[in-house]
Amino acid sequence: MFLRKSLIFFYYLFLFILIRIKKKFIDLDYYRISIKRYGVFGLIKFYLNRDFNPSKSKFFQEFTKKNKTIWKLNKIKQGKKKYILTSFVHIPEDQICNSLVSKYIERTFKAKSIIPLINKKDIQSEIIMRSYGFKSFKYLEEPNIFSHLFVFIKSYFLLINNKSPKDFLKLKFRDIFYGKIVSEHVIRHTGYPQINDINFSVIYNFSVALDIDNQFSSILKKEKYNGIIMSENQFLPCGIIYQRSLNKKLNVYARHGHPKISIINFRKFSEVYTARAQISKKLFRTIVKKDFNFAVKEGKKNFYKKINKGIDNVWKRESRFVYKNLKYKIHKNGICKIFKWDRKKKILLIFTHTFLDGNYVQGWRAFKDNFEWLKETLDFASKNPQYNYLIKTHPMDSFYKKVKVKTKDFVGEYCKKFGHIKLCPEKISPKSCFELADVGVTSHGTVSLELNALGKPCISAGRTSWGEIVQNLKPINKNEYFKKLKNADKIEKPSKLIRNKMYIYFFIQQSLMTLKHPLVAEFPVSRYSNRDVFWSKNIKLIKNYNYENDFFYKCFKYQVKNNLRHTINLQYKKKLKSL
Repeated sequence: MFLRKSLIFFYYLFLFILIRIKKKFIDLDYYRISIKRYGVFGLIKFYLNRDFNPSKSKFFQEFTKKNKTIWKLNKIKQGKKKYILTSFVHIPEDQICNSLVSKYIERTFKAKSIIPLINKKDIQSEIIMRSYGFKSFKYLEEPNIFSHLFVFIKSYFLLINNKSPKDFLKLKFRDIFYGKIVSEHVIRHTGYPQINDINFSVIYNFSVALDIDNQFSSILKKEKYNGIIMSENQFLPCGIIYQRSLNKKLNVYARHGHPKISIINFRKFSEVYTARAQISKKLFRTIVKKDFNFAVKEGKKNFYKKINKGIDNVWKRESRFVYKNLKYKIHKNGICKIFKWDRKKKILLIFTHTFLDGNYVQGWRAFKDNFEWLKETLDFASKNPQYNYLIKTHPMDSFYKKVKVKTKDFVGEYCKKFGHIKLCPEKISPKSCFELADVGVTSHGTVSLELNALGKPCISAGRTSWGEIVQNLKPINKNEYFKKLKNADKIEKPSKLIRNKMYIYFFIQQSLMTLKHPLVAEFPVSRYSNRDVFWSKNIKLIKNYNYENDFFYKCFKYQVKNNLRHTINLQYKKKLKSL
């Protein structure tokens, strides 16, 4: 046993060295891309004067030039508070939105300073943030090989005796959920849909997380900060920074959505697994009590715009994938004819999740990860032919190129063996898909909200943003989940009151807590978009911007004044008694 452990230890040290060497080649590729974007002399000028924009794009240069002018003309009186601005998503949509949120915080609280915290190699983030007038930067740096080796060895001895990935998931280290943060990062970046043992990848990424925590905690020790601005709160480094911020009682201002956005203010560590799109219980109950009929009517409009036309104010990027097919329709008779099914049998429509995203964003779940949930649900389906099972794969699957196990291939193996399990036709419209379901099945997806709004029951195996708020749902375990599946034909349809409350949730989420920003361009969020077009659109918005008459700023001030979690769209102020 000792010999085996010793061999594993030295083998992992060897892999550690290889990874560090590989990173040097990745750095070379980064420098190649930087030279292509900015030129050698441009980069030299930038490192001599970081206020200089070395980009070869004249549109990007014009954007930063005009953007600087706005904020120079509208200087803010300084107080005592300090805030940290972050962006680790590495796309301008994120950098711009987070910078704008920071300007509102600076203006509202008369902040003494906003300190950007970015990856040291992220030139684009620094160029954009400097155009908003932010000067004093702090950087997350790659540790040198010796300090990283020390942290890696420490991580190895800390984790090597963990019995299973399930134990690791529960790991809370230094008061934050290291196990879940590292697990979601490993799944995302290796492409494997689940972790089956505490392997090198887990230990290495744990050491990376530990180093990030050390760097960020050191920053927080040196100066007192009142809050932090961020968007993403999964993966590394975001998960560590987000949870450590709440652990240290910093206000977290989490920007959500694009191009319509909202600012969500998280204050307590108990909120670490609260989705940014989740509305507060207090706001929901107030609207239900004082504005029930109006909110139901507006929410119904939002809901049917979404399922009939694909208009989604909250998940704009995702809706491009979900609602790309709106015309193709098929009814139960048609689907039963295609698959030679008995029409008298109930159809359980299983809505899968992407394997590489959203595994641990909402709190409790009955299954270890998205893959385990799907596998065990399909295993159950294979042994229970009293129902027909239609599997709707997640439309975002095509977005994740790195995945090593494709959902269609995995489900396809069951479809070959069992005639009562079939993949849903790809081109079918979401509405038609919903209509086929007698009962929906999901781990923790938005489909439970949509099916309930349509008056159809849905079985969930994990926490959703609305389950507790609208239906008072409690956590369940695997046995309770499978019992529900077994008795799916006995599940009652949601009452009219529940349906109406779902519409209210839609109204608040889609209209009341999201609004258009005067400086955020309507543009598809993608790393492969035409950036010159993107910058041109943003330049036009800057030309038309009125600092003194910024409606979004007024809405944010209202949020702060009334101590609300969400930014509220004040266009509804005269229509709602609760505002």
